[in-house]
Amino acid sequence: MINPEYSFFELAKSGVFFCLYDCVKYFPFPLGGLLRFLVLKVFCRRIRTLWIKDGATFWFPDKISIGRNTSINEYVVINGAAGVEIGDDVLIGHRTSIVSDTHGFEGLDTKIYLQPKPKLPVKIGNNIFIGCNVTILPGVRVADGAVIGAGSVVTRDVPENAVVAGNPARVLRLRGAKKG
Repeated sequence: MINPEYSFFELAKSGVFFCLYDCVKYFPFPLGGLLRFLVLKVFCRRIRTLWIKDGATFWFPDKISIGRNTSINEYVVINGAAGVEIGDDVLIGHRTSIVSDTHGFEGLDTKIYLQPKPKLPVKIGNNIFIGCNVTILPGVRVADGAVIGAGSVVTRDVPENAVVAGNPARVLRLRGAKKG
């Protein structure tokens, strides 16, 4: 059964995107990065980087915006269902997931896949380092200059120049703060 949340046009557009993108998704870098950029340029809201490594997956690219000099490494997943905005000079480690929607599950009389999907946009600022295997959940805002440690699960906003890590991620310190 098709989820009634999406129109025929949205499903058709998504099908065309995946047919084209899947042809270049695993093509080796650097030529693969250029080919992925060209496909994404047609479908993304905005994309200004060629640094897209093989295996990166994009859902709802028309709601994804990616800035200049941003590096998306191998097997990153970006789900733009509610909108994902990534600024300039962002480094995203491999196997990171950025999701802007989730599944509703409270109603016992409705199958989970048919329940409303809460959608909350994700905003990632400029000059940010996101380590490998990070998960950024719906509604999170990551402020400029932040560093997110490998393996972290980011469930709430990250302040400017904060270094965060853990599950759930918490502030360890601020960048530039003198020790001692």
